[in-house]
Amino acid sequence: MFYLYTLGAPPVVNGLIVAVLCTCVFAPVSFVNPARTPLLRGWTLTASVVWAALLLVLAWSFDDTPSSLAAWSLIFPLYYVGLSFALHARRDPAVR
Repeated sequence: MFYLYTLGAPPVVNGLIVAVLCTCVFAPVSFVNPARTPLLRGWTLTASVVWAALLLVLAWSFDDTPSSLAAWSLIFPLYYVGLSFALHARRDPAVR
């Protein structure tokens, strides 16, 4: 909800984003646990700490948050989802 408000997309776009995310809950994809996934562990943990600090700054200045800074903060979630999908695709189909 933070991003939907901060980036100021129209309500129809926000509704479509929420609908897509709600349907993704049912997708059988395993997501990365930053502390337990050996591949890129250091980078993922460092990026998650930087992202969390950036979100704290954005939340502190919530009404004065520039949308460009909020857009830049989407890099880590996109990386996280991309890494999760890449690792899921690499898994043995018998394990899924």
